[in-house]
Amino acid sequence: MRQRRYVHAMSCDTAQPTVADLRARLVGRLVVVEPLAAVETKRLLLTQAFEVAGCRRAEFKTGARNERSRGALDALSARFEGVLPKHMVVQHGAERDSAYYAVIDDEWPALKTSLQRRLQRTANRSGEAA
Repeated sequence: MRQRRYVHAMSCDTAQPTVADLRARLVGRLVVVEPLAAVETKRLLLTQAFEVAGCRRAEFKTGARNERSRGALDALSARFEGVLPKHMVVQHGAERDSAYYAVIDDEWPALKTSLQRRLQRTANRSGEAA
């Protein structure tokens, strides 16, 4: 039987421990609440995936019609990999198409630098507004 272990909003499948499934739903919702928290959450999750768990890729899955989450993933520079039609059944038996995005370990160093810069810019803007 396959087991999944969860770290924050990330799961690493023990049958394939080099792939992290990151929950874009949580990250996407944080963008609305607090930009600094959203960027920091992405950085922490991806650091956990690549630097702690040793994953080769991090996958993000979100509803194909969820423009807010897809926009956040585009802003992250995650690679859009496609849409799986009728991927899952959601509330009231409705079918959902899922959009998949990914970041691979080779892209992580540049992305990490980019996220750190975004954190600094966001923190500086927050300090100016205070």
